[in-house]
Amino acid sequence: MKNISLSILPNFHGLRNEYLETFIFEFGVLCRSYDYLLDPQKFKLFPATLKNGAFKLFMGLGTHTIRTWEEMKNVFLEKYKDYYMPHNLKDEFFKMMPKEDEILEYLVKIFSYNVKRTRMHDLDDETFKALFF
Repeated sequence: MKNISLSILPNFHGLRNEYLETFIFEFGVLCRSYDYLLDPQKFKLFPATLKNGAFKLFMGLGTHTIRTWEEMKNVFLEKYKDYYMPHNLKDEFFKMMPKEDEILEYLVKIFSYNVKRTRMHDLDDETFKALFF
């Protein structure tokens, strides 16, 4: 296990214009790069990446609430899933057009991903289909 300089850590403040999934991905890459592979190692490093409201959320979790890294990721994803939203989400939805060589399944997958990033993540199948078409 190598030492990690705090200056290279990704940071997450819990602001609307931040992408939590990107932050968690970058944190995971950094952990793998420095051989921080075990949950206790990640738990020790994680608080140094959090700022402002995200840090307050972490501190309010208690000491024995979360046992695995997967649980930690899920707590943050659940907390911030409805809060952060891409700036041009409307454009992402209504300007989606398949490219000439793009298969429909890929377009549905991208559309589904965009739906999950919004507050509409629990749409029923009929509404999803209507929005897509």
